[in-house]
Parts: sequence; structure tokens; C-alpha cells
Amino acid sequence: MDFNHFFIKNKKQNENIISFNFYSKLNFTNNLFIKPFGSSRLRYETKNVLNLNLKLLENENDLNYYNITISKNQTELKKSRNANLFYNNDFNIILEIWMPICVNYLNNKIIRSLLPCDYGEFTFNNIKYNDKKYKFGIVVPFYSRYEYVEKFLNSFKNTDLNECLIVFIDESLTKDVNDDHKKVNKLIQDFNINYPLIKIYKNKHGNMFDSILYGMDLLYCYCDFLCTIDSDTIHKKEWIHNIYNSYNECKNDFPDVNILVSGFNVVNNSHSIIEKRKNYILKNSIGGCNMFFSKDIYTNIIRKCLFSHKWDTNIVNSIKEHEYKIITTCQSVIQHIGFKTSIDRRIDINTYDYAEDF
Repeated sequence: MDFNHFFIKNKKQNENIISFNFYSKLNFTNNLFIKPFGSSRLRYETKNVLNLNLKLLENENDLNYYNITISKNQTELKKSRNANLFYNNDFNIILEIWMPICVNYLNNKIIRSLLPCDYGEFTFNNIKYNDKKYKFGIVVPFYSRYEYVEKFLNSFKNTDLNECLIVFIDESLTKDVNDDHKKVNKLIQDFNINYPLIKIYKNKHGNMFDSILYGMDLLYCYCDFLCTIDSDTIHKKEWIHNIYNSYNECKNDFPDVNILVSGFNVVNNSHSIIEKRKNYILKNSIGGCNMFFSKDIYTNIIRKCLFSHKWDTNIVNSIKEHEYKIITTCQSVIQHIGFKTSIDRRIDINTYDYAEDF
């Protein structure tokens, strides 16, 4: 195995423990995570219902031989939203394990190892072959709506992306390919920017949450903060740095609380304002077109919610369950322009989220 995601397929076992051996050239630690799952669109799994343990057996000829054991955490299962997936002694889901590996440099081989097997082709540019770490990691999923993608790319390339490592993940040619999808793919292929950029072209359709998940898994070991933005948005020049400044201001006020930030301050019944402060706004909820957070909450909160098209609702609900803070910049630095949806080209011109203060 030369990648850090792998599947345990068709595991409906009549036992409470799964144990197996594997080998890899990669150096893993006992820092293991299961791919997010749930039994419906909103019942994302918040509990650590499985115990995972990795043991290095030996090293021989530059290969590491490991054993991994997966067992049920019965205490957490009793409180789980998805206990039915582990009824009696069964494992009624296909498990995918992610093992973050800390490599200080990026090249073709490393990027390939950080993606699941056969996930897709990729290119990269402006990435230094040194011990470079980045302040911000940005994931942008693409699928359709050429007219919005073109405006997004024109806006994005004119913003300040210093200290950023960017990942574009394109699945425009994975499903229902038409002229619009081909034009989107061509735009992404032709796009150039003077900042570190990885472009990934997926082999199979997985939807936006899938792109965000694997994009952030890739960025996790290289960046202090993670961010996702939609491909139907436009941006102010200093958008990422303004968001970071709002994060720091809120962190000064609430040093012991984790924070979810957006540069997109849409105000309506779903995303109401709790309190306006000098340098940020406390919100009840935010839309999914921009979310920014410290990598510290990625593995225990954000990542668990990335399993359905309701990923943004899941994240907001989970943040509120933990009594963390949801904020936006005082003035929007991102605008959502996509009133035509990617689903059947439906037009929501009167109901789509739009920031009045952009």
C-alpha cells in the first residue's frame, strides 16, 4: 500500500473485532480516522464508535509491516445515532481508514500517496520542494455552471493568496457530461495562478462533500487553517486575510472556544445575527459557500460531517452542539452569485443566499 486511505470492503463479520496486516513504504502513526458515515442525510456520526489501533510489526527492505485492529466502542455505540449499522456483531458498512502522514514536501509521488487509490489525475505548480508549511489550505470543488466558474476564476486570481496552498477538485467529466461540463473542465485546465495550486480531476462522481473531504485530508498536514469555497462566488482582494483577522479577534474574546468563520454574511431567517461586535459578527448559522476553521477541529468535528449533500448544515449543527462560536467578517468579503443551481439547472433567483453588504 502506497497511499494513506484504504478500504475494508464487504465487512459483515460475525465478530466484534477486525484485525489484519498490511505493509507500506509510508511511515504511519497511531493517528487513525474512519471515513464519515451515517444512516441518513442528517444523521451524521458524532461518536467515536470504533476503536482503531495500529502497531508496527517490523521494518524490512524499506517496507513497514503493520497490524491494524478495529473494535467496537460499546459505550459510545449505545449513544450513537447509527448503532443499527453495528447491530449484534455485524459491521454493516464499508470502512475506509485515513491515516494522516506528516511529509514536509510535495511532489508527484507524495500527492499520489495522499489520495485514495485511483481517485483521479492531478497537476501542480508553484510548489516548493522544501520544508514549506502554509498558513491556509483552500479547497474548491467544481462540477458545472461554466458562466459562474469563469467569473469565480477571474475574481480568485486577483486576490491575495500569500501563505495559501490551494486545491481545485474537478468532477465535471464524471457524470452527465455535456457542453457546459466540458467548458468547465477546460477552464480549470487552462487556469494559471502565481500561487501553489494542485488540480485534481476525479475519476468518479462523488459530489461536493467528497471533494472537500479528500481535499482537506490532503491539506491537513501542510496547513494551520482549512477553508472551503464554492465555484459560484466572487471575492474581495484580501478576503482570506480578513477572515483570518476576524478569527483572531474572536479568539481573543473566547480563547477556549473553537470557531467557525465565514466571509459570507448572508442575513435571513436561517442565518440570523446574534450580536455585532467591532471586528466580527456572531451568527446563528452560515451558508456553505465559505467555511474557515483551525485544523484542530477538522478531525473531531468538521470531517465527521462530510458524508452527504447536507454537509454544511451538518457542520453548523455540530458546531452548535459543541457550543462553539459561528462568526462572519463585519462586511462580506465573499459573494454568492449562483442563483442557478447545479441540480437540473433550477433557478432560485428569489431564494438563494446573497450577501447585501458585499
